[in-house]
Amino acid sequence: MGSQTTDAVRFGVYTPMKPLASLHAAPGKTGLPTPKRGLDLWLRGTRLPVILMSLVSVAAVCVSKGGEVEFIQDVTPVTDELTLVIEATRADIELYRGDPGSVITQIEAGNAPKVVHRVRPGGIIPTSHLLIETFIPIQYAPRSRAIVRMWIPDQTVLEVNGDDVSVEIRGPLANTITVSGDITLTKGDATLVDVIGDFAINTGLGGITLNRVDGGYNAETGRGSIFFRGAPARSQVSRLETGTGSIFADLSRDPDIPISVKAGRGAILLHDGGDPISGANIAVASSGAAASLELVTANGIIDIRR
Repeated sequence: MGSQTTDAVRFGVYTPMKPLASLHAAPGKTGLPTPKRGLDLWLRGTRLPVILMSLVSVAAVCVSKGGEVEFIQDVTPVTDELTLVIEATRADIELYRGDPGSVITQIEAGNAPKVVHRVRPGGIIPTSHLLIETFIPIQYAPRSRAIVRMWIPDQTVLEVNGDDVSVEIRGPLANTITVSGDITLTKGDATLVDVIGDFAINTGLGGITLNRVDGGYNAETGRGSIFFRGAPARSQVSRLETGTGSIFADLSRDPDIPISVKAGRGAILLHDGGDPISGANIAVASSGAAASLELVTANGIIDIRR
């Protein structure tokens, strides 16, 4: 079956399909047909099955307005093996743990006419590939921003690309959301809290926060700082690298882990509990093997303490 494309909403130019106009009627309007429209509605009745088929790709779309804020929600059925691709400009993206079998997307925009939001399932429904696009045309930046909230199933593979975008992935409890993937931002912060998974994160001007995370992480930022607290995977080297920012790493629970920390001009601070750390468990390795901990700074400060 061919690829399906569904516009969840295009702010400012969104026009509901006429047979379903009553779903979006303003308060006080019934949306009931007049006698003059009876014939038109009867003639359009043959199109109803086609319209219903087009709604399968997005199970529910709700649009509501409160003051100057427009809020929409859509639900898309997905398979257990899901790749979620997010392309955005000037947006704050929040990802939470959801139920298996569906992805729920909520969009909140304070200046609705300036935001374009689309949900594009790939292939048949339920889909294993979902593209979420949220754009604000460049002529409106930086005055307009959108908030994108998503509830995604465990084991989702993420690909996030954003310009002036912040990304936050948060589990409801400690280590209760399992996702992996790539996050690439030209400007904006990346925050992961209570997450299990492997990530490659690159923020050009923004900071990176990895709080209570387990897994393998390659985190790189040009100018921002990096905060790390968790247990990196022992099967691979986790890399934390910044150009002009600082790095704070709290290597809790396991001081003997493979991690590489580099700061071009900033400070590096390592903590692990309350006891002094010794050289034996900082960079000792057998002959020919890589050290378990690597600290590099060109023009900065390295502070190691427990």
